[in-house]
Amino acid sequence: MKLNQVQTGVTVAQDQQNAGYIVPIGSLQATQVSSTTWSSASGSRYVVGQASDVANGFAQYTSINTAIAALSALSLTGKIRILPGTYTENVSVSIADLMLEGAGHSTYINGTLTLASNYGLVKYLRSGSITFSAATDGNRVTDTWLISGGTVTNSGGGGNHWDITGE
Repeated sequence: MKLNQVQTGVTVAQDQQNAGYIVPIGSLQATQVSSTTWSSASGSRYVVGQASDVANGFAQYTSINTAIAALSALSLTGKIRILPGTYTENVSVSIADLMLEGAGHSTYINGTLTLASNYGLVKYLRSGSITFSAATDGNRVTDTWLISGGTVTNSGGGGNHWDITGE
């Protein structure tokens, strides 16, 4: 890890493997995280990581479903950034316009990823299987890897799109 200084004066750790920046949540202000500019002003951007990431202030949750539930409880939509690691859970995206963004091949959902709402975006992660639920439309899964033997099931409308690479 190499420490860098950003314009806001916040010291961040640069993740050399993913060429991004990891920022303590309390100081997140228009800071680059994996080439995406985030602003915490709306309160609708959460970070999921391993237990050590939460303990060190780099993430708020260790479960993707818990982060989704927190957004849903506040009637918010937004973005959930998932740091590298294996997340053994069946993830259900039930919020419209929600973006799940992994850190690339090193972010693995060991379970089924279900898109159960409209206009979601999932990118930069690996999954065992992906399902578009009935009556969903406008979802996109891009730059994502499906593990060997995994499946994609589209029970939704014709407007769901995916660009998935098999391993």
